[in-house]
Amino acid sequence: MAHSKRGTGGGTHAAAPWKMTPLTLSPEERRRMIAETAYYLAERRAFQGGDPVRDWLDAEAQIDEALTRSPM
Repeated sequence: MAHSKRGTGGGTHAAAPWKMTPLTLSPEERRRMIAETAYYLAERRAFQGGDPVRDWLDAEAQIDEALTRSPM
């Protein structure tokens, strides 16, 4: 099954490049960003092994960190 890559493109993602602050980000936008990042974490290991819950939690931490570091 082929997956399209939207947003920032393909490849590895060390940190999310979004420029939104937690105050301007809707819960749905945050959830979408976390889901996309979790997908890329699983993709990085070729979808072998790992744990989807751990991927989600790691992605959530990455997104929250990126959002708190983003300039206003």
